[in-house]
Amino acid sequence: MREKIFNKGYTVEVVSWENDGDYYATNRQTYTTKEEALAVKHMAETLWDTYYDSKYGVAGMTNYDCSAEYYKRIHKYFLENDNLLQFCKLSTQDSAENIYDGTLHYKDLLGSSEDYLCRVCDSVKVYYSEEDIYVGVCDD
Repeated sequence: MREKIFNKGYTVEVVSWENDGDYYATNRQTYTTKEEALAVKHMAETLWDTYYDSKYGVAGMTNYDCSAEYYKRIHKYFLENDNLLQFCKLSTQDSAENIYDGTLHYKDLLGSSEDYLCRVCDSVKVYYSEEDIYVGVCDD
C-alpha cells in the first residue's frame, strides 16, 4: 500500500503552538506557484507572530479583550501586502470583512485554538516537488 505525503507544487509547512508554548502542531498546504508559497511563508512569519513582538503580529490575542485589534491588524497586513489578496481574487478596495473572509483559508495552516484567536507560528518551510510524492506503508 502507498500513501501520498506531498502534492505536486510548492508545499508550505507551518509548525505552530498555543500562546503559552505548548500543543505544537504541524500543518501543510500546497500551492501551484512559488510566488504564492513565498507570500504565505512571509505572512506566517509576520502576521502569526506574537502581537507583543511585532508590527502585525496577532497570535495570542483573545476573543474577549483583543478581538478588535486582531481584525484591525489582519486588515492592515493584507492592505500592505496585497500580493496575497491577488491570489484570493480580492483587492485593497474590498471591505475589511470581505478581505478577512476571503483569506481565512490561509489560517488552516496554523490549526485551531480553543483559547486564542490565533496560534503562534514557530517555523515555516517551503518544499517543492515536480510530482506527487508517495511512500510505501508497512502493514503489521
